[in-house]
Amino acid sequence: MVDKITICGGGNGAQALVPVAACNAGWAVDVYAPFADEAERLCAAIAAHGGIEVTGAVSGKARPRRVSADPAAVIPGSAVVVLVLPAFAHESTLRQIVPH
Repeated sequence: MVDKITICGGGNGAQALVPVAACNAGWAVDVYAPFADEAERLCAAIAAHGGIEVTGAVSGKARPRRVSADPAAVIPGSAVVVLVLPAFAHESTLRQIVPH
């Protein structure tokens, strides 16, 4: 059974997956946002809007449990890790998360 997932990425796709996973699947969701100040900006936007909302065929609004640029803060305990990143970032991101 999946209790917690970590979404790697902070762009549109990663943001859309947060409420889908949290609301529709009922999973605890953490976000690993490894680029520059992405985690900080995402946290500020979530705080300003009370979460991340999607509408359409699938809808919902949710807040991730944690958003961090530190993989040690979000990877441990994840049943599933989803890379929602450009292909050029896969290798470096995997190298960062594998130790955790």
